[in-house]
Amino acid sequence: MIEFRSIPALELRAKDEEDERTIGGYGVVYNQWSDDLGGFREQFLPGAFTDSITGDADDIRAINNHTSLYVLGRQSSGTLTLREDDQGVFYEALPPDTTWFRDLVVSIDRGDIRENSFGFWIEDYKMDQEWLEKDGVLWRTVKRARMWELGPQTFPAYPQSDVSVRGDVQVRSRASVLEEARQWIEAQNALRSHGDPDLLRRKAEQDMMAHRV
Repeated sequence: MIEFRSIPALELRAKDEEDERTIGGYGVVYNQWSDDLGGFREQFLPGAFTDSITGDADDIRAINNHTSLYVLGRQSSGTLTLREDDQGVFYEALPPDTTWFRDLVVSIDRGDIRENSFGFWIEDYKMDQEWLEKDGVLWRTVKRARMWELGPQTFPAYPQSDVSVRGDVQVRSRASVLEEARQWIEAQNALRSHGDPDLLRRKAEQDMMAHRV
C-alpha cells in the first residue's frame, strides 16, 4: 500500500523554458529526519529511489495534490524528467496548457503553494528499511523504495490513522506502520539475544506478515 509524505517549503518553483512553463523542485530530500509522523520519524537514504526512477516499470507521474485529474507530467510520455543526487530526487514537469495549470502557476508564483509531496511503497520490508527505538521514539531509515507519484501539495500529507482510499489508491495506515516497526525491532532483538538464528528469523517473518496491512 502507498504512503504519502511532504517535504519542507521552498522546494517548488515554476519557470519558463524555451517559451514553455515548467514546474519542478525536489520531490524527495535525503538524509533529513522528518518531524513526528504520528508516532515515528523517518529519513530516506541517498539512492533510495534509484531503481524506481531509472526503470520502466513504475512510469512515475507528477500530479497536483494527489489528484489524478491534474496530471502535470509522466515519464513514459517524456513530459516528466527525474534525476537523483545526494540531496534527493529532483523533478521537472512540462504540464499541459490548460486553465487549471495556469491557475496553479499563479498560486506557486504567489507563494500560496510551495511544498511537494510524494507517494511511495516499500517492496521488501525486511531488507529495504531499518527501525530503531530510542528514548521512546521510533526512527525509520528507508534504504530502498518504489515511487508512485510526486508533485505540488497544498497541505502536508500526514499518515492516515486508519486505512483509507485516495482515488483508486489504498493508503497505508499509520497503525500498520507502527505495528511493523514493533515487529521488526522485536525480531532483531531476538536474533541478537539467543536461539537458532534461522528459526527465529523465519518466526519473525511470519509474525510480521501476519500483522502487515
